[in-house]
Amino acid sequence: MSFYDAMAEFYDPWASGDPACEPSCAFYRGLGLANGGTLVEVGVGTGRIAIELASLGRPVIGIDASEPMLAVCRRNAEAAGVPDRLTLCRMDARRLGLRGVDLLTIPFRTIGHFVTPDDRRAVFTQVHAALASGGRFAFDHYVFDRAWAEAHDAVPRLMHASISSTGAGLVVWDTYRYDFAAGRMDCLITVERTASDGTVVSRRHNAFPFAWVDAAEVRTLAAEVGFDIEAVYGDFDGGAFSDASSNQVWILRKAGEGMVR
Repeated sequence: MSFYDAMAEFYDPWASGDPACEPSCAFYRGLGLANGGTLVEVGVGTGRIAIELASLGRPVIGIDASEPMLAVCRRNAEAAGVPDRLTLCRMDARRLGLRGVDLLTIPFRTIGHFVTPDDRRAVFTQVHAALASGGRFAFDHYVFDRAWAEAHDAVPRLMHASISSTGAGLVVWDTYRYDFAAGRMDCLITVERTASDGTVVSRRHNAFPFAWVDAAEVRTLAAEVGFDIEAVYGDFDGGAFSDASSNQVWILRKAGEGMVR
């Protein structure tokens, strides 16, 4: 069971509260349109990126560990009229078993859900095996900010609020508890539904672990698994990566015969 199973119905409102949501979608949409061949998105979720690409004529294979998330994605693809351009599979990225992929993406910080170094090495190894010669692997993550984390440790953050004039609506909160020594955090998502008088009539919590990944680890993994680093950006607009960047956006390439490394 995936911890996202319980989040499928409110994932989109929750994700929309993250400032990286729209810029990351635009980045991966552009990347998908610019690359031919087989495109795989790991962590396809509700299909925010994949369905846009399918609507623009780009077939996508979408993979997710959560069947409820895939169910929402199927429903959204039907509503958009593109189910024939979207192939969905329930699969663990640590055990992909794919071959001949030209572009594989893991968008929107999903790499952080693989919380141990061994997990992340398994993902990199599986992606490398899945790619065709010259195939590309794109993913992103935030740059960990210790000062921000200390200031926001255990402090709820409002991610979404849609309350009508009558008071009925949906409110979603994020709360993070950090384990600085382990390089990970426990995320608590709180979903509240309000009645017409504004009172909270239901509240549910969903918790999951998450790890931050630094650029040094990515460079080490890329070298050890056999990737060339094509690009690393500090934002989703292709800005230079530096110590001041808030994001790290990677494009790795699997070297093939005849390619210059």
